[in-house]
Amino acid sequence: MSIHVLVENEPHLAALLHPYYRVSFSHNLCEILHMLESSAVDMVIAGSEALLDSGYCDKIIFYPRRHKPDTAQKAIQKGVAGYVVKAEGYQRILQEVQRFADRLESANLPPDERQKRLTSALPLLQNSVLLNVFEWMTKDEAQKEMRSHHVDIDVQRPVMLVAIRIDEFPDAFSPAEDFLMLMQVNNLIHNLLRGPLKAYHASFEHRNMVWILQTEEDTWEPLKSYIPLLTQVQLLTKEKFDISLSIIYDRWIAFDDIHTHYQRLLSILSLVSVNGEAGVFSDCDFYQNRLCAADPEDQLLLYKGIDDLKIALNAQNLLSFQRVLKELLYGPRPADFAHKLETYHILCSIMLEYIETHGLYEQMLHKPEDFELFQTYKGRKQLMAALCDLAERFFAQRDNGYRKRGNTTLVAVHTFIQKNLAGDLSLQTIAKALYLNPSYLSRWYKQQTGHTLSDEISTRRLQLAKKMLLRSEMKITQIAKVSGFESAAYFSRIFTKKEGISPSQWRSQRGECKNKI
Repeated sequence: MSIHVLVENEPHLAALLHPYYRVSFSHNLCEILHMLESSAVDMVIAGSEALLDSGYCDKIIFYPRRHKPDTAQKAIQKGVAGYVVKAEGYQRILQEVQRFADRLESANLPPDERQKRLTSALPLLQNSVLLNVFEWMTKDEAQKEMRSHHVDIDVQRPVMLVAIRIDEFPDAFSPAEDFLMLMQVNNLIHNLLRGPLKAYHASFEHRNMVWILQTEEDTWEPLKSYIPLLTQVQLLTKEKFDISLSIIYDRWIAFDDIHTHYQRLLSILSLVSVNGEAGVFSDCDFYQNRLCAADPEDQLLLYKGIDDLKIALNAQNLLSFQRVLKELLYGPRPADFAHKLETYHILCSIMLEYIETHGLYEQMLHKPEDFELFQTYKGRKQLMAALCDLAERFFAQRDNGYRKRGNTTLVAVHTFIQKNLAGDLSLQTIAKALYLNPSYLSRWYKQQTGHTLSDEISTRRLQLAKKMLLRSEMKITQIAKVSGFESAAYFSRIFTKKEGISPSQWRSQRGECKNKI
């Protein structure tokens, strides 16, 4: 079964889902409603509150930018297929998508086939459950969920967490081969540990694993008795697959402390990755003791370099960008892994902010491999080359856009209007967003286009309203709100003045809706 997923306004998420599902992307509310009506999609991932009144909530995983109690309650009452706030991260939404997809695929299967599917999917389900256990579940919730998915861990007894990372895959490997290698390494580790220990794992990013271990006996065994097992894992993986593993192990902990220690392991995995280390074998305390506080003068140098880099980006000066970037990565600041980690994440944030500000998502980040830069640190040399290449593509794309679309300020005005049709589009708001004087913007826009800003906004809002009148069964009051009109009465008055008939009559004459309002 090929599941068709429609994603609203999240190109990064669409790219992550693309290898596993048939994915479409849209930021047009009318298009989403039309596809829902025509049964062209199986699942919609969206955060537009207007969709909660569409009558198709059983197909919608509601994915708002932030949690609002009233909206969340409404979504649940309407029967949405899933509810995930963006702050919970991509891992959480991917888990929700997987659950929904599993329900869709098994809905029409006979019981025996459904049971086979469930058994084959058990490792994936255990992976999802354990990630939730590590990240946020209470002890009682964790015990219940683990039991239901055959994870034999007792929350009343101590556990040990071990983080393992595949340092580097062979260059010739494809993503599919990387994933297969991860599974083989997991199997080898499980076979080594399952005799003396209860051992379960969750993997992520196709190279990282976190194992939860527990002794068969009801005692706190000394940690040193299990270190030889972990060193054997490292040696056998190198011998069997010629792959280097880094292993960070924790001490025995009470289950109540699992969330804190899991985050601790993740931070150390990140540091190992950023520092470019391989074959690390260390306990958490030893590795964290290597950290040192950053020197205030070094921090000032970093922040000044960041400001200079932003100036070079906004000025589209590639030579200046390359020079400042080189100073940041190879300058006098200490090259220890803590500083590398901070610099790497700041640089990624700057580039992503630039992409968002200039509306370059679709042009720059339309394939899964485009996101590798923002997910994995591979060293200063590779980072320098990747960022310079990305900046060069930025500037070329913007130059092409300017030549095709003319005046850049006019493009910025129209882009802001289109993105905020349902919001505040007063002259002051638009001018403030574009760093312009309101009076100047008003005069300049009339000179450039021959009509006023308010005329442009009204025209675009009417165009959006017409699409929703044709393609949805939303009430006139709802359409007025989504289109940005201050009231249904005002919307009807403007519409009638423009078209000569009311919105209801206009919709009825075209015969595009199933029911009259």
